[in-house]
Amino acid sequence: MWKLIVVLFASTAAAQSGSADAVQGTTPSMTFDVASIRPVKIGPGVAYGAVFFWPFNSSHLTGTSDLRGLLQNAFAVEYYRIAGYDQISPDIRQSVYTIQAHSGEDTDSRLAKLPNAQRRAAQEHMYQALLIDRFQLKFHWEDSIVPGYRLVTSKHKPKLSPAGSLPPDPNLAKMRVGPDMVPAVIYQHRDDRGGTVYIGRRASLADIALNVAFQMGAPVQDATGLGGKYDFDLRLPDRTPGDSPQDNQASIVEAVQDQLGLRLEAAKITQKVLVIDHVEPPSPN
Repeated sequence: MWKLIVVLFASTAAAQSGSADAVQGTTPSMTFDVASIRPVKIGPGVAYGAVFFWPFNSSHLTGTSDLRGLLQNAFAVEYYRIAGYDQISPDIRQSVYTIQAHSGEDTDSRLAKLPNAQRRAAQEHMYQALLIDRFQLKFHWEDSIVPGYRLVTSKHKPKLSPAGSLPPDPNLAKMRVGPDMVPAVIYQHRDDRGGTVYIGRRASLADIALNVAFQMGAPVQDATGLGGKYDFDLRLPDRTPGDSPQDNQASIVEAVQDQLGLRLEAAKITQKVLVIDHVEPPSPN
């Protein structure tokens, strides 16, 4: 079995939305008029991605995802910042859900007229309220000190090229990411040897840290002190079924140092964590 995971990181700010704290126990200013949540059986070779608003400035929520992906998108939170997920019933965790939800033209018009930040907050509010209603989701936020990494410079000069030094990548040039569909600065794909390749053009060190964190499964804090934008290519080694998470992290640490001239130092990181207290199978449509 395999799945397609759509990871769209535009900036670190996108993962720090302030609207996520407010929705539980409140009434959102906009809601869905119609919402269908349908469990889907996933067989070998069937791909699924994410549930997102499309068009991006409308009330139309569409797609297929597991519950972890729904939480990530509804709360704009990375998967490693979700606590209590492993305690959820396996029947719920291992299911995949197709969601179709929308409101009327009046709501679409209101959303389209809002400034970007206010529109994102309103859409997240709608998304979260849907999960609270249909999955009986209960949660809280807490600050937690967790194992992570600091991205720092090494003794030698970083192996990063100033923005515009490397040839444009045609796939990256076509990509738009995030709620505002801004141009992507990092593109990830698999090469013919089974490794993961990151193509970065005009990327900040914060962008690099965020994408490395996704691969590490742990927060990575940019402590390089380097400003500006950079071009780079980074290939992470193939993974084999026998690799442990520690093996995977060690190979990433080595690749980042060898290819980018940066070091990943183990560190304790304080971050806000979404704690799942309760969830049930979605109520019938």
